[in-house]
Amino acid sequence: MLEDAAGIEFSTSEQTVTIPWKSTYINEDSDQGKNNMRRVIQILASWRIFKIIVFIISLFSVIIQSIEFLKTYYSYPTSIVLEATVRNDFKIPAVTLCFINTVSTETFCRYSSDFCEKPSNLKEFCKKNPIHCRGNTNDLKIPMTGYYTNYSNKLEGATRNYLYHEEFNAKQLFLKTSDIKTPLTRTFIDAYPSAIKCYSDNLHLYQSGLKPETAEIGERRTPFTPSIPNELQRQRTL
Repeated sequence: MLEDAAGIEFSTSEQTVTIPWKSTYINEDSDQGKNNMRRVIQILASWRIFKIIVFIISLFSVIIQSIEFLKTYYSYPTSIVLEATVRNDFKIPAVTLCFINTVSTETFCRYSSDFCEKPSNLKEFCKKNPIHCRGNTNDLKIPMTGYYTNYSNKLEGATRNYLYHEEFNAKQLFLKTSDIKTPLTRTFIDAYPSAIKCYSDNLHLYQSGLKPETAEIGERRTPFTPSIPNELQRQRTL
């Protein structure tokens, strides 16, 4: 320390002045905040762009679907007009009846007596089958099917020959009224050792050139009707 003539002292010692870093910290914080703000703005901008893109795609899809709908809508009529026509006549359906046997017992035993014999127990047979025992039963004979008779293995072959001849049919096996115009069609189904005979009315599979029979609406007709007439009950079938 020096002292001049006026009595003023001068210090010669050195002093160190410390400058705080507060302002530097403030500047760094402000830069980081700005960066965060930029990121937020970028994210918001990206999200907004994404929403705009999704909206444009959705709008484009709706426009395409609307155009397709309008094309379909204008391609077809909006109103439908139905016209119904009712015919006064209609085709009568075909009717087919099939019989395992159409030969009457009486006719068969008359022409093929070797395959018929009297029931072994006539009283018991007539009690169980009264329909076969009407009238005089002294000369009653039935085919040798093994039912109250001996069995003949040649019986079915013998009856098969009679099936193909209409004159051996049991009379009135079926009824055919006079108002039916088309002839009956006869067919056979081979079921060895026997056969099945079928009759079809209004069938045109084997009747070329014939037109199907028709009937007027409201017209009452008697169709081809199967029945069991009294003649059948009296003659019996095999």
